[in-house]
Formats: sequence, structure tokens, C-alpha cells
Amino acid sequence: MSTNIDPLKDWWWLWTTFGGLLVAIIIQSIRLYIMYRQFKRLMRDNQRLFKCNFVILDGLKKLGCNGNVTEEYERMRQHVLDERGYEDFGGRR
Repeated sequence: MSTNIDPLKDWWWLWTTFGGLLVAIIIQSIRLYIMYRQFKRLMRDNQRLFKCNFVILDGLKKLGCNGNVTEEYERMRQHVLDERGYEDFGGRR
């Protein structure tokens, strides 16, 4: 008594499960890649705005605006110096 097992007919549930998992992994990988690209673009734009703020504050300091603006500028400048080790607010790395 031999039993012939047809993998396509008898194990259909196995192939549909693996096929569904494969499709889900592919879809999630595409979504993750899109989110990664959006995050990188957001960080690049955020860095540009951060440098722009330093240029504005530098201009206000040169105009002689005192008070909170100068203190905030010095605090942020010191933070950048501590983090990067150099003072380059307008240029590129």
C-alpha cells in the first residue's frame, strides 16, 4: 500500500502560509525603506534650519541685541562646540 503525496494538492496550506509571509515581508521592507528615506530627508532639512538659526542669531548679536537672545546664542554655540569641536555655522562639512 503506497500513498502518493502530491505536494501541491495535499500541502496547499503550507505553500499559502509561506507565500503570504513572503509577500508580507516584501511589503514591510518597502514601507521601512520609504520611512527611512523620509527620516533622512527630515534630518537633513532640520540640520539646515538649525544652521540658519545660528546665522540669524549671529546677525542679531552683531546688531547689538542683548538679553535672552545673546544668552541663548552663547548656550547653543557652546553646545555645538562641545558636540562637533569646531565653529562652522554656515558652511558645509
